[in-house]
Amino acid sequence: MRRLVSCSILRSGGVDFEAAGRLGINAQRALSLPGRVAPQAAGEIIKTTIYHMIEEGAE
Repeated sequence: MRRLVSCSILRSGGVDFEAAGRLGINAQRALSLPGRVAPQAAGEIIKTTIYHMIEEGAE
């Protein structure tokens, strides 16, 4: 089974999690990512995490 994983980094309040749930979208908060002080490292961490989630079949 193929899945689409999308990672969007938004400011606080930028996602309606209730609406996402109703639409069957698994939206998760990932607070405290070091995007402001280390954006390249944060991007690598996010990429690695997404790859692991795909490999493990995470919902």
